[in-house]
Amino acid sequence: MTTWTGHTLSEMDALDQGEAAHALGILHGHRRQLPDPLCVLLFGSAPTRRRRPIAEDAPSLAL
Repeated sequence: MTTWTGHTLSEMDALDQGEAAHALGILHGHRRQLPDPLCVLLFGSAPTRRRRPIAEDAPSLAL
């Protein structure tokens, strides 16, 4: 349902407080897919992007 709701909200010229809060909630759920500057603007900080830890015994790709 967030896809339909998100598209409906994005088509509006202006949002009331409830609609804006709902839109931010939808965006927050997808914040790792948004550019960092937009996350900072919307939420005050960029999301932490965690990578899987590399095992110490993993083979190196160095040539």
